[in-house]
Order: sequence, then C-alpha cells, then structure tokens
Amino acid sequence: MNTGLWTPPGARSPRVTTVPSGNVRLSDGRVLRLVQAEIPAVWAGPGTLRVIATLDDTPHGQLLHVSLSLRGRNPDWETIRAVRDAFYPDTIDVMMVLPRAEDYVNLHAHTFHLWQTPTTWGLR
Repeated sequence: MNTGLWTPPGARSPRVTTVPSGNVRLSDGRVLRLVQAEIPAVWAGPGTLRVIATLDDTPHGQLLHVSLSLRGRNPDWETIRAVRDAFYPDTIDVMMVLPRAEDYVNLHAHTFHLWQTPTTWGLR
C-alpha cells in the first residue's frame, strides 16, 4: 500500500508521501486504528473520528486525498491540522476545498476534504 505520489516539476524538495499502512498516531496522542487496509484505506479513532485516504488519479498525476469526519459535529481546527500532519509531510502543500454548491458531493454532513496540491504555492 505504500504507493509513492507524483512529484511536481520544479519542487524544491522531494514531494513524495505514502498512505500509512498501519495505525496512525495524531500529534495530540490520539490513535486512529486502521480498519480497512486497501485503497481506500479507512481509519477510525476516539470520538468517532473517521479518516479515509485515497490516491486519486488527476490531470496532475496521482494525488493524496484525505477525508475526515465526526459523527455528530464538524471536526475542530486542531483535529483537521493533526490529520493533515499525520498524512502529509511538511514539504507538501495541502488544501481544503469548499466547492460550488452544485459540485458539493458529501454524503456525510460533517466531512472535510484535504487534497495534496499539484504544485507548490510559492509562499516562501
């Protein structure tokens, strides 16, 4: 399951990550237990936090897409950030997209999506 991701041209450092192949420890100490080991990989954690990671084929190559949700409420910023840090190295820019209403396809009301960006933002 440790599939490398696409590296954008001109990236300053290697921008390759993998989908974790086991349990994932968040920075706040919580552990997401691997429930399903195939792509999409599914993790479940305390407070009904659920994380799904897929390697999606895009016009920019294969990019990591991570969705996270809680059963009865939106995840807070600390949880979103902890999941981001657990699944993406700091050398990868990650975005959270809020699409147009007609493109919104969540099947669960409290799901957020993190996407690996295909290029660097150049903010440095």
